[in-house]
Amino acid sequence: MAPGGDDANPGTLDRPWATLHHAAEVLGAGETVYARGGTYPITEQIRLKNSGTEGAWIVYAGYPGE
Repeated sequence: MAPGGDDANPGTLDRPWATLHHAAEVLGAGETVYARGGTYPITEQIRLKNSGTEGAWIVYAGYPGE
């Protein structure tokens, strides 16, 4: 994710998503999303659509070094 991203993007480093809400809707077990440096306005409640498992967590993390 990145402040200049777009939720229509594929969520890659070069074409990041824009919101935590979108990430929460699409991430599945064993996946990680990195938030790039910046501000992310929260305009609605964030509800996780999918669950991780004991051996495959869904991880939300700051991008390393930012």
